[in-house]
Amino acid sequence: MKTSSLELLEKTQLPPAQARAILQVMEGELTSREESLATRADLRDGLHGLELKSEALRTEMQALRGDTRTEMQTQGGGLRTEMQILDGELRTEMQALRGELRTEMKTLGGELRTEMQTLGGELRTEMEALRGELRTEMKTLGGELRTEMKTLGGELRTEMKTLSGELRTEMQTQRAELIREIKGTVRWNFAFWVAQLAALVGVIKLMK
Repeated sequence: MKTSSLELLEKTQLPPAQARAILQVMEGELTSREESLATRADLRDGLHGLELKSEALRTEMQALRGDTRTEMQTQGGGLRTEMQILDGELRTEMQALRGELRTEMKTLGGELRTEMQTLGGELRTEMEALRGELRTEMKTLGGELRTEMKTLGGELRTEMKTLSGELRTEMQTQRAELIREIKGTVRWNFAFWVAQLAALVGVIKLMK
């Protein structure tokens, strides 16, 4: 215990016993802190230990990196092999599928050709039947038209004969009337000119 520290505490008008107790407590705290503080040698030893640990970690990291590369190369080779095998299998399956599709296409093409031929034959048969029906209907219609035209021709001939007779009768009637009118006109003109001639003769006689 330092006397100067004790004197300073006593100057604060603290009791001597209390001042000594405070000073002892402070000295105990300082002692425990000095024990807990690390020295430079301790720090050097700690740094050296850290460097050794970091070197060991670097070594382990390099070894782990090498192992990882080796595993990746091994796995990459295995993956390449598996991919090559898978590629070959896929090509084989595609070729097989292509062959199956070609076979199915050929079969489907043959079926379609057969169906088209059958359908073409059916259509030809139906068209021939329809053509026969149309020909029959046209013949029937032609016969009906001929019959109607003959009937109409007979009716027209009858009407024309009737009309011709009526026209002849009217013409004869008009001719007779015209002849009567002409005869009457001629007679009247003859009598007129005879009277004129008689009058002229009478005038000539008087002049003599």
